[in-house]
Amino acid sequence: ATRADVAGLRRLLEAMERAWRSNVNRAFDLNRSFHQALCAQSGNRLLLNVSAFMMKWDDIQLNESLSPFWLRGTFNGGKAEQKGVEVAGEFNVTERFSLQGSVFMADPEFSEDTIYPDETVLEAGSEMPVSPKRKYWLNAEYEIPNFRASNGSLWWRASYTYQGATWEGIQAVIDQDANLRIPSWSTTSAQFGYTSEAGWE
Repeated sequence: ATRADVAGLRRLLEAMERAWRSNVNRAFDLNRSFHQALCAQSGNRLLLNVSAFMMKWDDIQLNESLSPFWLRGTFNGGKAEQKGVEVAGEFNVTERFSLQGSVFMADPEFSEDTIYPDETVLEAGSEMPVSPKRKYWLNAEYEIPNFRASNGSLWWRASYTYQGATWEGIQAVIDQDANLRIPSWSTTSAQFGYTSEAGWE
C-alpha cells in the first residue's frame, strides 16, 4: 500500500473512533437470566415431561445503527422476560401403534420501556422478535414387525408441525410493520418404508 493509502486508512479509523465515542457507551452490562424447570414421568406406556421456565434480562443487550451508516453499537436496554411451559410426551397405544408430541407456549416480551440513543422508544409489553408464542408437533407411527414372515418391519409414519407468527427483528417490533411479520406456518408429512433386521431400509 502507498503512504496515501495508509494515511487515508488512519483517518478513517480515527473518524470511526470519534463517532464511536460520541454515539455509543462502550461499557455495557452482561445479560442476566435464570431458568427453572419441573419434569414428571409416569408409567411405561405413557411418558410425559412438563417443563416450566422463566428467563429474565435486567439490561438486555440491543444493537443500534448509528451515523455514519456503517457504524453499529451495542447498548443496554430495559428489562425483558420469556416465560412459558413446554409439554412433551409419548404414548404407546398398542405394541404397534405409538404417538409422540410436544406443545410449547410462551410469552416473550420487553417488560419495561427502552429508549434508544436516537430517542426511539421500544415500549413495555412489546413482543420479542424471532420468538414464537406457540409451537406444536405431533407424530403417529404404526409398525408391522416380521412383515410377511420376513426379517424386517413395515412401518408408516405421519407428522404435523406448527409455529406461530413472529416479528422479523427489533425494528419491525418498534414500527409494528405488518410486512415484517413472519406469518404462522405448518407442515404435514407422511412416510412409509421397510426396515430389515440387518439395518437397511
